[in-house]
Amino acid sequence: QPTAEVEAIETHISFVLVAGDFAYKFKRAINPGFLDFTTLALRRHFCHEELRLNRRLAPDLYLDVVTVHGTPDAPSLGGSGPVIDCAVRMRAFAQEGLWDREIVRGALQARHIDELVELLFSFHRDAAVAGAESRSGDPEQVRAPLRDSLAALDGLLHGDADHARVHALQAWESAAGAALEPVFMQRHRDGRIRECHGDLHLGNVTQIDGKATVFDCIEF
Repeated sequence: QPTAEVEAIETHISFVLVAGDFAYKFKRAINPGFLDFTTLALRRHFCHEELRLNRRLAPDLYLDVVTVHGTPDAPSLGGSGPVIDCAVRMRAFAQEGLWDREIVRGALQARHIDELVELLFSFHRDAAVAGAESRSGDPEQVRAPLRDSLAALDGLLHGDADHARVHALQAWESAAGAALEPVFMQRHRDGRIRECHGDLHLGNVTQIDGKATVFDCIEF
């Protein structure tokens, strides 16, 4: 879409280009331990997962997955030739409408919260449930992200004091995780492991066409 200005927004795992009415969200080619976007195939897979999961709560915001062709020096959205990357195409919206900014201005009202509660009640009730054969929610799967993140952090730090702090956290995880394993297993048996949002905070809620809209759920 031809536009006079493109805004670039960078997060720890994404680059977002806002151009006119659209925003294009690219996944950074990184592996920080809790996710892996290092190959084109993985980025393509998780772009489609992001589209699938976020359209449950924000169908008017998440539009499609677009491919990037050409070369790094001369890329183009769509077209022909080898695919060098992909992105989730979204409807652009004003950042001032994010609820973490609305609440600072005193603009977030009880009716907004009530609307969100109604939305989340039905969403959580109807969310896909992990079956008995699924690894989602089992103790190892629940504990792995924290273990992986602590291991990655330990490899990046320098100095005995910093390593000692990470090792203390690793010891805490080992004890607390082991103690909680029966709880994790019971939650799995009770159907409490569901495909929900995973990162629900005020910075991931806004108003779209006057309706409370939740976006940017975890896809990895």
